[in-house]
Amino acid sequence: MAFKYIPLKYRNWFNDKLRTMTQQAVAAQTLPAKSNEELEKMLLYVRNRMYMEMPELISISEEMQELANTFLQRNQLEGQVNLSLSKNDLMFHYSLLHVGNILPAFESYLAVGHQGFTIIEAVVQQSFGGFKHTGNVLDFASGYGRITRFLIREHQPEKVWVSDIKEKAVNFQKKYFGVNGFPSAYQPEVMDVSERFDLIFVGSLFSHLPQSTFSAWLLKLKSLLTERGILAFSVHDISLFGEPGRPTEEHFIFHPSSEDVTFREVEDHIDKSNEYGVTYCSEFFVNNLCRQLFGDIFIRRSPRLFGGLQDVYFISKTSYKLAF
Repeated sequence: MAFKYIPLKYRNWFNDKLRTMTQQAVAAQTLPAKSNEELEKMLLYVRNRMYMEMPELISISEEMQELANTFLQRNQLEGQVNLSLSKNDLMFHYSLLHVGNILPAFESYLAVGHQGFTIIEAVVQQSFGGFKHTGNVLDFASGYGRITRFLIREHQPEKVWVSDIKEKAVNFQKKYFGVNGFPSAYQPEVMDVSERFDLIFVGSLFSHLPQSTFSAWLLKLKSLLTERGILAFSVHDISLFGEPGRPTEEHFIFHPSSEDVTFREVEDHIDKSNEYGVTYCSEFFVNNLCRQLFGDIFIRRSPRLFGGLQDVYFISKTSYKLAF
């Protein structure tokens, strides 16, 4: 079931609830639930009811805390990391769906978040001489803080900004991580932001956008940079699309589907698949588009830098010698 990640101290209570509600759902059927469609409806009902019963924060078990401590030691990180984890965090749900067990899923979640932070840290160190010489940093399309929990360990929370289409996600991070934040929008022209940023990191948004808003969001986010600022964003390279050994000749492909559709019980899941799907694009497309939009600008690509899958592009007015 979708709720096997529930900590041990809650698991028996949830299982009893699940068993009771499943029996009630089956009893409410006028006919036996024989078809897959009927079964899916029943399970979705149970998942929705179970989700409503969950607290805002997923309780961190002793095993999860121990795993986090080991993770920090292995990555030579001193002290603790804020482990506040929202029940709405689809990145954690998605990790669990693929891994199937809470501890490796939690470790995977932490690893990707830390990897995103290390990209930010490397850019800041190589470009500005470290966080103490850096102004505002924006984690755009930040979700529920997968990267933020690591970023606030090194950068002043008042200089850390987050933004997401999910306003609950922004409010969650403001509440539990003490950062600044503002809600995003489906159309960039609607978003009014007065702050400017030395670095904007956009992990896994452009890997979901159709071509029309892909261009519009590049323009919008570039306009939010300081004069020395850097925009870093990740994409799925076109080589990931199709069959191995049979590369496509296309430069941009968009499919109206995403991981959010899998978790319909989560109250703020994205259901606008025509505006948020899965995108693949080529290096030629990104370079050509950036030249068209910004003219003479510095562009650097680092293949599969984020999550071991997505390429990261860095664009700026100033030439920085970034090494990854």
